[in-house]
Amino acid sequence: MEVERLLVSGKSIYSNADEVWPNLYIGNMDIAENCAEMRRHRFTHVLNCAHSSRRGGEIYDGMGITYMGIDAHDSPTYDMSVNFNKAAEFIHTALKERGKILVHCHVGVSRSATVVLAYLMLKHNMTLVEAVQKKMASPQTSELPPPHIDPTQAPVAFGNWAIPKLMLELQDAERFTRQRALAALCDLVHDHERAYEAILSGCMERLKMLLQDEDDLVRVKTTEVLYTLASHSLGRDAFLKFDIVGPLANLIEDPVNACRKNVHEALNRIAEFPSGAVFMVSMGLVPKLVLKVPDEEESIRASILSTLSCCVSVNALPALESDAVHVLKDELSHPSPAIRRAATSTLVGISVPADGKMKVCEENLLQVLVKLLSDDDQGVVANAAGTIMNTAVITKGALAPLLQLVVSENTAVCANALRALTVLAEVPRARAQLLEHVPLLKTRLTHPTAIIQRAASTAIEVISWKP
Repeated sequence: MEVERLLVSGKSIYSNADEVWPNLYIGNMDIAENCAEMRRHRFTHVLNCAHSSRRGGEIYDGMGITYMGIDAHDSPTYDMSVNFNKAAEFIHTALKERGKILVHCHVGVSRSATVVLAYLMLKHNMTLVEAVQKKMASPQTSELPPPHIDPTQAPVAFGNWAIPKLMLELQDAERFTRQRALAALCDLVHDHERAYEAILSGCMERLKMLLQDEDDLVRVKTTEVLYTLASHSLGRDAFLKFDIVGPLANLIEDPVNACRKNVHEALNRIAEFPSGAVFMVSMGLVPKLVLKVPDEEESIRASILSTLSCCVSVNALPALESDAVHVLKDELSHPSPAIRRAATSTLVGISVPADGKMKVCEENLLQVLVKLLSDDDQGVVANAAGTIMNTAVITKGALAPLLQLVVSENTAVCANALRALTVLAEVPRARAQLLEHVPLLKTRLTHPTAIIQRAASTAIEVISWKP
């Protein structure tokens, strides 16, 4: 039978997860239950063909993974076809959303493979022979030799030829070949030695060209490879050496969310290092990033803000000239802690120069920042405190909003305002101005809450101190 012949002669799977179709992986329970590996592969969807009350989707809580379980018995008498339609629809939806899906059972051989074959037949109109022959049985370059081969006897056939072969396939005219090569390269370059080999083999220039590819998935995979390379110091150096930042930044308007997400995460990794941040500021990228903040998807916005935070620490002027403070003001009340944290971090850098301090006061941000001192996220609290302290170095415009908050009915806001005034009073000029407001602060000494009483007492003591 033709199907039997193909299954016997087809490729073997040597890893816990193997890509058999662009962004569609077959795997086993080992990788499915390894959260670190799931994050490394950046899976967005999981289809578990061995679902049970003991093995469900609870393990993925908080990971942003969409889960579907099929309680399929590993038995020759079990009718797997009852699951084909819903499973195929789940896979199809995941890939249509530009997701990355793992289909697995216990060992990743029978149930998961059967479901994937059903998907190819139902959604791509393939016959069973075509599905097995063209996709499931297609050869792929493996970094590791099969388990029954002594690696010392066959190094050339696998590891040493992997990168050169992929470099050729990246330039192939066939779209699927480019997609497959990018997927394999992405897995390889997690290892810093393989990343070094890929860079020496000229992958950066090829990836730069693929950033302009007409195929959406090619661009997504290219940006994913670059994001992975940016995690290595040699990769970050290669970004600057081969001028990758500019072509990569051109994709911040790409219509595909997954592509833009990879772009901004890669840019963020580059900006975390001073030389990368300096380069981005010098090429005029900051104003473009500021404009993207209000319009971008929430899952991407935090990365943009984090990149801006790195850039303003180098030079805050481009952000100030782009009205970044006004843009950041709207993000301070965002429900996402990651967005609030990145926005306040950016404000810390902006509030260092005098113009930034004045802008913070003009936008009435001190009141908002004092309230954020009670935020549940400690990163937000620390950044808000840093911005207040930076701004408090000047007294013009800083006193009035803080004094208004002293009489707030909110205990946390009142206490934080008193603490901020205490810090401000360390500046002689500010202390002199605050002396006339001591009567107001004394009214807080009779507050029913002990924390307000202590904060007011400390503020009065510092303001009234005489050398």
